[in-house]
Amino acid sequence: MVNNRVFWACQAVLFIERNTKPATDSISNATYLTGVQAVGIDGDIPSNSLADSGRFQQKFRYEDRQKVFNINISRVLNKTSSTFYTTANYSSSYTNTHILHSDNIGSQGEYNPDTKCLKNYDIFILYGDDTAANIGDTANIKYVCYRGCLLNSLSYDINVASIITESITLTCKKLEYGTVSVASLPTVPANGSTESGNILKRTDIGFTLPQEAEAIFNTDASLTVNDSTVYGIQSINLSLDLEYTNLNDVGIWRGYDSITDINLWDFLVVPVSVTATFNGIARSIYPNQSLGNSDREFNPNKTIKVTGNTGSDYFIWDLGTKNYLTSISKSGGDTGGGNVEISLTYTNEYSDFIVAKNSTIYSINNTGPY
Repeated sequence: MVNNRVFWACQAVLFIERNTKPATDSISNATYLTGVQAVGIDGDIPSNSLADSGRFQQKFRYEDRQKVFNINISRVLNKTSSTFYTTANYSSSYTNTHILHSDNIGSQGEYNPDTKCLKNYDIFILYGDDTAANIGDTANIKYVCYRGCLLNSLSYDINVASIITESITLTCKKLEYGTVSVASLPTVPANGSTESGNILKRTDIGFTLPQEAEAIFNTDASLTVNDSTVYGIQSINLSLDLEYTNLNDVGIWRGYDSITDINLWDFLVVPVSVTATFNGIARSIYPNQSLGNSDREFNPNKTIKVTGNTGSDYFIWDLGTKNYLTSISKSGGDTGGGNVEISLTYTNEYSDFIVAKNSTIYSINNTGPY
């Protein structure tokens, strides 16, 4: 039924990624983002008032600073596609795969000597008619383009009870509206076509755990199913949070009249926040047994690596070798039949967070400060 509404089948997300300054690239150069389950936008429009002496009603207001828009995207991972952010030049090189490398997130909005700057994205959200079976069947599609977006957070939820999801948050100071013919777009779903349902699942996941996590969740190495060790892990969350600071110019709003300058004086705050949380059914008396036996001294050199096997290559999340345990929590074991569950959270202060897709899983050793 036609209701002249916007709903999930009317939307699609395209993106352009660059390590150069923001530009007004055409939507025809964008890439269709597969597996999107939800997309949301919220905006901050700040303003201040001028107080009038003797008046409680504030009559005069002025715009305080640039508008900021937050884009939140949730998606599943198709085995034939990639993660939204992918480490460039994935190899055994610690320097080349580090998040601060100029081919990855980078560190500053101004060009460095390699003519690279902070990684930024153009996000195009398409809105078709609800008269069409697929968005690709709409002759002319309206869109909103969020220019020069900076990546704020990236997280991966791996859970035995649900599909593996990627959550993306970006911020933007500039948006545009437009209309485009479907013939000018990259491939989007048309009538009769669907995305592949061959998505990454929990059964495809493998991991390298720190010693105490191994002791908690794997107390019997002989317990296997289909030649795979049985762990008590119920969920894994890997997250990256990026914060930026910026320098303001007196007398100018950067990017207001030139899109190339919108992130000019933005800088990445380091170290970036990297966390990994493992939640599972307790299979040892922790911490009295596992921690007391295997971690008597504080150890900041713990390796965390998670992989997803697609059959032809691997999704790889490598948090390096410099992680340390930050928190322990225990819950459950109630009279309703619940199991005792333990959560272990780790972090590192080396900004080590690699996301890749490759046929080879490399061992990347921290060779010193980046």
